[in-house]
Amino acid sequence: GDATRVAEHASSGNGTGEVEAVIPRATPRPQPQARPAPAAPLRSSQPSRTATAPPRRPAAPARHSDGGSSRAGRLTLMVIGGIVAAGLVIFGATQLLGGGGNEPAPAPNVTQPPDATPGGGGSDVADQRPDAVVVVLNGTATDGLAGDLANNLIDAGYSSDPGMIRTGNNTDQQRQDSVVLYASGKRRLARDVAQILGINARPEEVDADTLALANNTGDDAAGHETDVVVVAGADLAS
Repeated sequence: GDATRVAEHASSGNGTGEVEAVIPRATPRPQPQARPAPAAPLRSSQPSRTATAPPRRPAAPARHSDGGSSRAGRLTLMVIGGIVAAGLVIFGATQLLGGGGNEPAPAPNVTQPPDATPGGGGSDVADQRPDAVVVVLNGTATDGLAGDLANNLIDAGYSSDPGMIRTGNNTDQQRQDSVVLYASGKRRLARDVAQILGINARPEEVDADTLALANNTGDDAAGHETDVVVVAGADLAS
């Protein structure tokens, strides 16, 4: 050890009898040993399990606070469904009992479009008055009835020129109801005449015999084809 080395050195001396001081050597400190790395954790032989979240329950439907309205809506739907079902049953029965539905449907009634003013008058009809040819036939035994009606037409704007407003007697002198007849395309003009004379009956298309009689009635009839024929009845004589 270090002490033995000091004694040996002292006994040997340096020839002078002096003992040299010997500085003991420092004993080296043991170096700390490195700690072994921790062993890796053992892997489990069983496969890892993944945690599964439990399924969520569906949210409960919101309850209507007004239960009466819901019941009323259901009742309404039930009533409508019953009506529809009854209609289908009736329709099926009519198809079975009606000869299979092969008969053509009847043609719809076609209504005439209304005129511009009540009675058929209008600005365009008023403009036609001076050029219209009207024949008034007396269908009663009252003298002068046809002439009075002709004057009413002239006062309303119909022409007083010869051959335009003519008067005569109808073949039937016992007629009760007055009527206005029109030639082709003169229906609105006939309605205008009926309005002026106060005849409520719907104007009708003139027949061939009455038109022939009107075209040969009165002075200056030649060259003046009749547009409207008025057959005065007892309703205008009073």
